[in-house]
Amino acid sequence: MSWIKLISINLLIFVILLILIEGTSGLGRVILGKNFKFNIVESFTSKEFEGPSHPCNKMKTDVILSLVHDHGNECLPKSGKVVGEYVVYNVNKNDEKVILTLGGSTTSGFYQFISKGETWPKILAEKAGKEFKIYNGGVGGYSSTQELYKFIKDGARIRNLSYVISLSGINDIPDLHGRESIRAPHFPFMTINQFRMNQNQKWIDTRQNSYLDFFIPNLMSLVQRISTLEEGKEQNSNFDELNLKSIDTSERWQKNIERIHALVKLEGSNYFVFLQPTLGLEGVQSQPTVDTNDAILFDGIDNLFSGNYLNIIRNHYKELKKRCALLSYCIDISDIAPPTGDMYNDPRHHNENGNQVIAQKIWSVIKEHSNKNYNQ
Repeated sequence: MSWIKLISINLLIFVILLILIEGTSGLGRVILGKNFKFNIVESFTSKEFEGPSHPCNKMKTDVILSLVHDHGNECLPKSGKVVGEYVVYNVNKNDEKVILTLGGSTTSGFYQFISKGETWPKILAEKAGKEFKIYNGGVGGYSSTQELYKFIKDGARIRNLSYVISLSGINDIPDLHGRESIRAPHFPFMTINQFRMNQNQKWIDTRQNSYLDFFIPNLMSLVQRISTLEEGKEQNSNFDELNLKSIDTSERWQKNIERIHALVKLEGSNYFVFLQPTLGLEGVQSQPTVDTNDAILFDGIDNLFSGNYLNIIRNHYKELKKRCALLSYCIDISDIAPPTGDMYNDPRHHNENGNQVIAQKIWSVIKEHSNKNYNQ
């Protein structure tokens, strides 16, 4: 038997074993109530697929913020440039009045694939023109907790800060940054990655999608699921004797934005948090126009969070809406930019059309508040 034939047979056996393991892992996901993953098929059929190593997508862990961009100064956002952890836009030349935007992937100026670079802060920068300069501090995956820490870290250093604008809500849903049953009573203001880094003193792979996730998504997901089952065993029993309060998702969100508001006021600036719209919320966000791209996205929404996604976000927003209504600086815009045809890129992100609507609403609030203060 030639060595070429021997290698070929071994390679074939390896591929067969890998398929069997991946299939068994997928069955394991189904038993655990998850859906079978087909990431490799989706990745090859996606027209705008960009891997996790793309300079605008690449991430690294951070002990304060959980994760930050690892762009290496090679990310080129549309109509702007990357400066450290921020994106600034070419249209704004005058930095005598600065608007800082905070939020997750919908806000991020790094992620170009979601809306072809037409993010709402980029559109806001165009509307602001010479009146304000936009510093976009949004990062994919950031919740109100990361927004708070980011402002604590950098807020006092930003000269001429006039407004801090947050588009917030969806990334505070339960279990997104660690199992809520463990996180709420033990480390409510840290993500599971931060908790593990502090406990184990090791770096965590935070890539949104590693290449293994595409080739063997079920196996990687099952391994991750099994590892998270150990979270409860990692708790420090020294805290058991303390009478510590458990803080759930909605209370955590409110405490975070209240703290940001207080810190922004200390800097002599103004803060507004906008409760962001997302596909699937009760009301207009669940009434897509028939036979449109938005309708197709809505029909496929059950694939998220094992088909329980709609219940999760609706219950979550029901609580956030109540809390938002009590805060003068919180504006509920969760009903704007509904799925009327071509407003969404995917179930969690608006495309350039939706971002145009979001930016216009935010700009109108800033203009009204700015004009009112000027006239006074």
